[in-house]
Amino acid sequence: MVFAGFMTPGPSPYVPVPEDGEVEKDSLLPRSPEQQHWFSHDKQASRTRLLLSHAATFLVAVLLTTIIVIICRPFTSKTTTEQRMKYLHCGNSTAEARAQGCVFDLLANMWVPELCWDKEGTEEFMRTAPWQAYDSQDGTRLLTLEEMSERVERDRPYWTPLREHVIHCALMWQRQHRGFLSGYSEQMDFDSLSYQHTVHCSTSLMHMAGIGDQPPDPLDKIATYTWVGFSDCKVEI
Repeated sequence: MVFAGFMTPGPSPYVPVPEDGEVEKDSLLPRSPEQQHWFSHDKQASRTRLLLSHAATFLVAVLLTTIIVIICRPFTSKTTTEQRMKYLHCGNSTAEARAQGCVFDLLANMWVPELCWDKEGTEEFMRTAPWQAYDSQDGTRLLTLEEMSERVERDRPYWTPLREHVIHCALMWQRQHRGFLSGYSEQMDFDSLSYQHTVHCSTSLMHMAGIGDQPPDPLDKIATYTWVGFSDCKVEI
């Protein structure tokens, strides 16, 4: 038994009458089951197309955002890294170098910031090389390490045997390679990383090997002279 007061009205099978009162004759007729089926099917298809359109728009937005992030990440990372780098220098005199916390690197013949000093390479050089430095080419007076560190004027160089120069070049290349392998090449002082120094050393060694027009000098000959410079570097802070 169904009570009229508890009946739930179902959807009307009729199309509402427009306000102007003009309706098509067929619109007042009830839809057949087939018409109701196709009406419901079209409505569901429209909803599905709308959802697919929103989903496609969302996926395209995500894809574009991902591409932009990938493209911009190297530049952002590089900028952030550069902002964390600190430039260190040793000035233009031994007094300034000491005040800046620099040390005399015998292997490079340079004052370098201590944070960029390859101490291992310098100590190896002092153990291996006859690194004696002379006041003049005649080799009459040896200089102390302290005296060598003060020879910063071009007109007051110190002199060394060619053998010392060969060992210097070999250990400088080891320093460069060790720096690149360990990943601290940016922290090495700029003179140790200098390509021009590599060209100088390779040319000198080829000459000592007999390549060129002039015959090589004996390794014990005091024929190399240099003066002390001031290097710089960058470190991450």
